[in-house]
Amino acid sequence: MNLQLKALSGLLMFLVLAMGSALPAAADCGAGDGGYTQAARDLAPVKVIRGGEPRNLSLVEAYDFLEHPCLTGTVSFLAARYGLKLLFGEETPVIEDVVAISLAPGGSMGALDFIFKGDNPRDKTWPPHGVENSADNFVYQFLRKSTMQAVTIRLKHEMWPSDWFELREKQQAGTITEAQRKKRSQDRRFILENYPAMALTELFETPDQYTFIAWGHIEKGEMDKMIREQRRARRGAE
Repeated sequence: MNLQLKALSGLLMFLVLAMGSALPAAADCGAGDGGYTQAARDLAPVKVIRGGEPRNLSLVEAYDFLEHPCLTGTVSFLAARYGLKLLFGEETPVIEDVVAISLAPGGSMGALDFIFKGDNPRDKTWPPHGVENSADNFVYQFLRKSTMQAVTIRLKHEMWPSDWFELREKQQAGTITEAQRKKRSQDRRFILENYPAMALTELFETPDQYTFIAWGHIEKGEMDKMIREQRRARRGAE
């Protein structure tokens, strides 16, 4: 299946007019790193129009929303920055004109919440079953409705520590070694200190840009409702 068909298949499954998010796992969000890096502070904000109002969305504000200087949130914020730039060029992106689709894990979806929904903690949503932590899921689709243009952004495979989620599970289980704990700390520090300052072409694969056609309709808030109902049903079945 080619990338365009994959994108449309993903659209039918995960269409989100206002991207919902998960904010689990502080372990993926750099808890305890003690403040924001200079690279994060120096990164220019993403200028958008949301709800008819111009807004400047900074990475450090996304961290505030996430309550941590977040690794996965950093990747997601930069991917959105890249995707919006490709879709709008010199225009100011209008959030309501964009659909975002992703299976990216943890705080990565929280950063999309911040961009697409705002900074009200009550608007955070949680992922349905099947959205799991995986380095393979750092793939983001951004679709501009008014032009029917879309772009898929993928983190380069080598840019994410291959053992990150494995060691995360060991840390949560209390079986992580001191050497492994040190490696996680070094990986965390490297990403937070370097990725915000890197060229987007260094972080991400060559974007796949294409024209899309979509069918069906999802009302605002409908995705959140469906996710809540699915999670409630799953808890009841356990």
